[in-house]
Amino acid sequence: MKNGALEFPRGARWLISFHDDALADIISDRALADPEVCCGMRVARIVQQQTPEFGDHYTFKVGSPVLAKSKEIEGKVKHYIYSDPEADATLTATLRHKLDRAGLGAPHNQATVSFDKTYRSPKTKLVTIKDISNRASICPVTVEGTSEAVAFAWNVGIGHGTGSGFGSLL
Repeated sequence: MKNGALEFPRGARWLISFHDDALADIISDRALADPEVCCGMRVARIVQQQTPEFGDHYTFKVGSPVLAKSKEIEGKVKHYIYSDPEADATLTATLRHKLDRAGLGAPHNQATVSFDKTYRSPKTKLVTIKDISNRASICPVTVEGTSEAVAFAWNVGIGHGTGSGFGSLL
């Protein structure tokens, strides 16, 4: 940051992923037709990557903090971090909900997600978006289920707020 502004003297790279390949094609076509993003930033090149074959069990590094939360009584929100006993169940429920919404019912929606308990240096990070602070975890996650469910997780991310940049998987 220089003088309160972001600068990218060597450009920037974005990773955008979709469960539906048709959406990726639409976004790519539109970005190339109108490459202006904002503040002088322009799309110069788009590289599409095919979804790898992960099998039915894969431990992913995270590309961004993983947000796990639930609404409590009286509308309050509870954030779970990697060490909370409820965290894995919350991540699993969120992935299963996304699988159902995408039309991937049984057996795909039986997938599970868990933080890697063997990881030596898990951390948390307070991320604020639009004046809302969220405590999220920086810790690898393991996804188990059908190979389609594991690939789906890689494409859509894990946890809450994936549309805002949380929970990207590497």
